[in-house]
Amino acid sequence: MIFHVLTAIFITLPTIGLALPINFGRPQEPRKYSEIISKNFHLYHDTKTRHEARGVINSLEATKPTLERWLGTYRTNTMPIIMSSTTTNASFANFLTDAIEIQTGGFGGRDLAWHEQVHATMYNHFHKYLVHLL
Repeated sequence: MIFHVLTAIFITLPTIGLALPINFGRPQEPRKYSEIISKNFHLYHDTKTRHEARGVINSLEATKPTLERWLGTYRTNTMPIIMSSTTTNASFANFLTDAIEIQTGGFGGRDLAWHEQVHATMYNHFHKYLVHLL
C-alpha cells in the first residue's frame, strides 16, 4: 500500500510543480505588475491587462455577498489574488496561503475567478479548525 502511495506521489510530482503557489511555469520578470485594491480583494495583475483585472475584481466583489450567504461562511480579511495574462496553466485557490492564482492567457477570467472564489470561500470553513490546531 505504501509503495502505491509513494509511486502516485512521484508520478504526479512534475504536475504538482506547476501548481505551486505563485508559480506560472515561466519567468514573469519582463512584466510590470500593478495592483488594484478593493474593499475585499487585493489583485496583482500585468499592467498591460488592466481591463481584464478590473473586470475580474468587479465580478468578484459583485458575487461575494451571495456566495458567502450560500456557503454560510464570511471572510473578514482581504483576499490576495495574482493574475497572469501570459500563461494558461492551472489556476487555483491556495488553502495554505489563503490566496487565489489565476492564469487567464489574456482571455478574460471572470468565470475562472468565480470558480476559484468558490473554493476559497469553502476553505473558510476549514480555517477555523486549523486555527485551533496551531
